[in-house]
Amino acid sequence: MELHAWKRDWLKRIRAAEGNVLAVGPTGCGKTVIAAHLMRKGRVLFIAHTRELVEQAIKRCAEWGVTGVEVLRPGEPMPKSRVIIASKQTLERRQFPKVELVIFDEAHHLPSAGWARIHEHYRKSGAKIYGLTATPIRLDGKPMSDFFDSLVQAPLTSELAMYGHIAIPRVWAPKEGRPNLSNVKISGRDFESRSVAEVLSKRKIVGAVVDHWRERAGDLQTVVYAVSVDHAWSLAREFGDCSAVIQGAMRTEDRDEILGLFRSGELRVLINCQILTEGWDCPSAKCVVLARPTLSFGLLMQMVGRISRPNGAKPLVLDLVDNFRYFDSIGLNPLGDIEYSLEQEPQETGRKAGGKRALRTCPECECLCSKGTRVCECGHEFWQRGEPEIEQGELELWFPSRGLTNEQIEMAIKLYGERKSSIEIGKILGVSKDYVNSTLKRNGVKIRSNAEAKGGLTPEQTRKAIKLYGEGKSYPEIARMLGVGPDCVRGCLKRNGVKIRTLLEAHGGLTPEQASKATKLYRKNKSCIEIAEILGASKNCVISGLKRNGVKMRTLSEVQMLAARKRRHA
Repeated sequence: MELHAWKRDWLKRIRAAEGNVLAVGPTGCGKTVIAAHLMRKGRVLFIAHTRELVEQAIKRCAEWGVTGVEVLRPGEPMPKSRVIIASKQTLERRQFPKVELVIFDEAHHLPSAGWARIHEHYRKSGAKIYGLTATPIRLDGKPMSDFFDSLVQAPLTSELAMYGHIAIPRVWAPKEGRPNLSNVKISGRDFESRSVAEVLSKRKIVGAVVDHWRERAGDLQTVVYAVSVDHAWSLAREFGDCSAVIQGAMRTEDRDEILGLFRSGELRVLINCQILTEGWDCPSAKCVVLARPTLSFGLLMQMVGRISRPNGAKPLVLDLVDNFRYFDSIGLNPLGDIEYSLEQEPQETGRKAGGKRALRTCPECECLCSKGTRVCECGHEFWQRGEPEIEQGELELWFPSRGLTNEQIEMAIKLYGERKSSIEIGKILGVSKDYVNSTLKRNGVKIRSNAEAKGGLTPEQTRKAIKLYGEGKSYPEIARMLGVGPDCVRGCLKRNGVKIRTLLEAHGGLTPEQASKATKLYRKNKSCIEIAEILGASKNCVISGLKRNGVKMRTLSEVQMLAARKRRHA
């Protein structure tokens, strides 16, 4: 295997930097791969603070041919190999090994006491020190300049995303069900856990979280971030048997089993509190639900970073507590390009301190878009005059051009004339929808306005969508039938005067007879999935119908016991 050209350049700059070096790059950009290349010479110690990060380092070393690697394990002699991989917890209880080079993973933890002691030992020994992090900022404001002499940042997020090396998520921030946090106490520099949990654990707020997820992301592998363990279990009871909770007090075997079920797709929703923020990677996860507010920009970026690895469909963030809008209001757009330094606060590229907000909310689909966006992905048109200029980033120097051939341009023009959307054409040709639009404009094609496009639906599709919606189909179901996005269908229905059903109306579609039958089946130990198959409805529809009939839903442990009993009988 060979490194991408931009990684070779980044590695070269890291090696050339003076003194102890902090390497900064977004989650999913390959920082551990860079570490593996730094380990090729000399006696090396790699330090991480979670089992997942240790295992990830071992895997990357094997993939990139780093030899002589051993893990420092509790109760075993100190390895004599060239490369030692150790957890911080094990290392601080042992005599520190003599090495020439030390690499700290998640180096933003260094100002804390245990980490600082290890760093100080190796600084005095004269070892070369490298740090890796996606977020070189701390809530306590302690600077990284106390530990490093140089900071070397990877290419900006927008450039990496442009060439498919990371994925920038779409963010949905609805107003309905948004909690009021004005009276929540602040402890230290973040929200006080108990105070915010009292607000977020209210039945109405918990129900809104689950309803929003069912509406927007019910078919996606989802990671939910709760504010406390009790809050996590409240959410799990509402999500039902498609979910499980990960918590710190769990046995390692139980935790691994639940993570395995999630990776295999048997579990749809994984709920946690401060567990899956660093060092956890699951490519199949495509949605993050932010059910906890935070004043820590670093924590927000770590949570959202769990779905930043490109893998098929565009990832989705459901920000139900206004984290994105808060940070945008203080000059940090989580979707923007952030430049870091050892001394100063992080700064968004091209944005002055105290500048205007960089995000706007689409009035039709409630997704967050950058201020320069002309057309939202749902089809809503913000403005019509001209188009913002796009500056080429430094990656253009080493990435091949992605221009279209004359034949591809002719195909794009033909497909656009046949009412294909820019998104559909982009998928066919392997480029972005923005590139398709600019190519069409350069070739004299008039881009359809929002009204002309009707959300990307033809007149026939529009009539079919209205008919299906009247028959009780949800707009995500209609979108799948028509091969378009759900926001596209929703916008089209609204523009044609169709009243959009509320969340309760949308998810409670059982007739009285079906609800009665569902209640009887549930009391006979049928699962919600089995009942849904019998009734020809969705599982979420069954759950809502049962709850409105006053049926007490089984707890997660009861569901798991019932499933085990059925497997034994089978």
